[in-house]
Amino acid sequence: MNKKLMGLCFAGVSLILGLGLASCAPSVVAEGQARPTPNPTATLPPYPGPTLDNPQPQRTSQPKPTRAGGTPDRYDGLFVTPRPDEQVRLGQVVEIPAPAASPPARYSIRYENKGQGADFRVTLFIHDIQTGNEVRLGSDAGHAYFGAMNDEYVIWKYDCDSCADPKPGLYAYSLKTASNLLISDTLVSRGYPEIDGRWVIYSLLLPPSDPWVSWGELHAYNLITGEDLLVASDLFYPRYGLISSPIPDHYYTLHGDKIVWITTDLARTRRVYDLTLRATQTLNVPEQPLGPILYLGIYDNIVVWLDEFWQGYDLKHDAYFTIPIVPPGWENLPVIQKDLVTAEGNTLHWSLDLDGETHYFTAPIVPKGQGVQHLVPTPHRKPTVSPIPLTPTPILLPTAYPYP
Repeated sequence: MNKKLMGLCFAGVSLILGLGLASCAPSVVAEGQARPTPNPTATLPPYPGPTLDNPQPQRTSQPKPTRAGGTPDRYDGLFVTPRPDEQVRLGQVVEIPAPAASPPARYSIRYENKGQGADFRVTLFIHDIQTGNEVRLGSDAGHAYFGAMNDEYVIWKYDCDSCADPKPGLYAYSLKTASNLLISDTLVSRGYPEIDGRWVIYSLLLPPSDPWVSWGELHAYNLITGEDLLVASDLFYPRYGLISSPIPDHYYTLHGDKIVWITTDLARTRRVYDLTLRATQTLNVPEQPLGPILYLGIYDNIVVWLDEFWQGYDLKHDAYFTIPIVPPGWENLPVIQKDLVTAEGNTLHWSLDLDGETHYFTAPIVPKGQGVQHLVPTPHRKPTVSPIPLTPTPILLPTAYPYP
């Protein structure tokens, strides 16, 4: 997946979060079905969320975690105690060596603005780092915009008022054959595509729209067969300037044969569509106070997101779990999260920064009662840092679930 690996900005004192989406609850399951073009006249019920007359829905206050001594926790969002009813949870946390660096990509994207006034055009180029050659996408008659790319394709959008070659639409440019494949010629928006393997997902705004939040369709296009699937018509589609993350594809993502998205209902339900089984699964997540949902990701059978703290869902066991990323024994250390929480198989990966040095961790997702967390070695502090006991005083982990 190419999920927006924007560096996580965590302060050493508290987790910085902007206004965003809310937590979720079960809702009606959408059915994926084949449909070559979007339906511009789809009728949808009114959005039940914030409006101009009522810009803020009723919120439940989120108590901040506290230390055992009653003082506020300075790492709010980094660790949390699991719920007692969680059927799966983190197993043994292990510190691992730094992963090998990925080789640099062969191709890069370059924009160039041409002309002025009515003749202004946004032009797009694919640059081959190995040969130095460049390929121009689109023409001087319109604007070309980058969408997504992998090792085989560049997904791009061409906007033009009156063009025939190429005509306006969403395209996949093959880096192997140097040819364009038309994905959709009816898409009027940017589409905000993502690509993984043979599948491309993209979105479009649906009428009618709420002044604050809009409905959207989510499509999946198969680059091999040419099949276009309507995955959902309940996609949360944000309006610019009215939400902390106004880019639509921050609310959906693709990995392998699975797609996860956030719906537009007030509960912000999370759903997963299996492209192989053509089936939709609604995540049964505990009801929580309203808060921003960030860094939504899916990795085979594991879904992860950040909502006040890191949380996850095991699709195979249909089970929700919390993710305390600060290992036992590290609670008093001034750590800062470096990378997003990701998964491979049933194992989670993440990293923490301590005194300018990055430490990498991994832990499996195991059934309840198995793989109790063990203490990981406490790292030696750098001598330039104010002295702190090498073995932190154990404290009770804060809980994000103070309600009965």
